Amino acid sequence: MYKRGKIWYYDFYIGKKRYRGSTSTSSKELSLSYAKKLYTDLFQCKHHLNDNQARLRISDFIDEHLRLLKSNVSDDWHNTIKYLLFQFEHYIKGNVSYLDEIDLHLLEDYRNHRLSVTKKSTTKNAMVVIGAMLNRAVKYGYLPKNPARNLEPLCGIQINKQRFLSNDEIQKVLEITKNTYLENLVLTVLYTGMRRREAIHLEYQDIDLEKKLIYVRNKNNFVTKSRRERVVPLHSKLFNVFQDCEQKKGVCFLYNRDRIIHEDTASRNFKELMFKIGLADVGLHTIRHTFASHALMSGISIWEVAKWLGHSTTYVTELYGHLCPERREIDRLNI
Repeated sequence: MYKRGKIWYYDFYIGKKRYRGSTSTSSKELSLSYAKKLYTDLFQCKHHLNDNQARLRISDFIDEHLRLLKSNVSDDWHNTIKYLLFQFEHYIKGNVSYLDEIDLHLLEDYRNHRLSVTKKSTTKNAMVVIGAMLNRAVKYGYLPKNPARNLEPLCGIQINKQRFLSNDEIQKVLEITKNTYLENLVLTVLYTGMRRREAIHLEYQDIDLEKKLIYVRNKNNFVTKSRRERVVPLHSKLFNVFQDCEQKKGVCFLYNRDRIIHEDTASRNFKELMFKIGLADVGLHTIRHTFASHALMSGISIWEVAKWLGHSTTYVTELYGHLCPERREIDRLNI
């Protein structure tokens, strides 16, 4: 028995067949009584669930999938997955209700719908999330196979991280943010490659001036995107930003020196400043791209850059590969 919201649900096996559903009551005692009666009747073959009762509803499995994901992904990514799955559920509502009704035709239809209202890369992300959910359904024996595996890949998606700041643009950004609450935040992202949330939640205790290191740590109110902690070298350009940090406590960057910075506010204010200097296509995340791009063009190993960025593999980091075509590693081979 388990509770979702105020309602209790049953979940049991008879032989190899699984039965699950709602008891439609918020009383634990009544739900136990209901489940025991149902189990006994089924076991003694006096009561038979109809097909719809024995099948798993899409909404129920989405809830289960999100519950199981909760401890394995960051809160931000969990909320994104939840949003994308609920969009999918809303679209198919009224046409299909059960997990085993999801087929290739339905997925193609939904993907075409997404393509009509969003860009290809956003649609691809949504289908990856749905495919991951269906993979779990196969793993748990709810589906014989994942229909999403037969979807043809979307073509024409730009995967390279092409937008980054030139040296001249970097100077413009640093100048326009000077003497604002964003000044040191932007400078830190520029020389560490940290994500927006990571920089906003950075605390003085995360800085080790003696070892010249920055620790990107999980905290009570924040976890990294991958839930992994990492260490980033402290660039000499940041020494002045974090001087005397041993005597300071709390977060490093505040809004007007007295309030916690809100992520959306920081992004909006930064975009407003970029618009003033003619860089309307630049956001805070572009600064992270700039760090990665210039690090690779400076000859730093892709393995090091991937580690500093917090990429679990070099695959994402390799998307910056177009930035350094002159680095011909193959030419080092001398046979």
